[in-house]
Amino acid sequence: MVVKDRIGRRRYIIVYNVDDLGSIMRSISKKFRIDINFIFKTDHYSVFRIKHWDKERLLSLLRDFNIPTLRVTGTVKKAKEIVKNRESGNKGS
Repeated sequence: MVVKDRIGRRRYIIVYNVDDLGSIMRSISKKFRIDINFIFKTDHYSVFRIKHWDKERLLSLLRDFNIPTLRVTGTVKKAKEIVKNRESGNKGS
């Protein structure tokens, strides 16, 4: 298996929705030069895609802004499954 050094691997961060989440994420992206892509949003959760080398830095920034994160996963399929299970009331995964 070849590691994607130049293009990087993707990580999907699942966060709880808070007020002004979009503007906070845009300001983090612009100020700290982190490429954050919005994937989808439900009633309680939002999913963002980032490069794997920015994961730890973004998680610490989210903690600084008091934005609770649920989980980090490597595939959008797993992220959708986690959100679907949480939304339906099943707290597993």
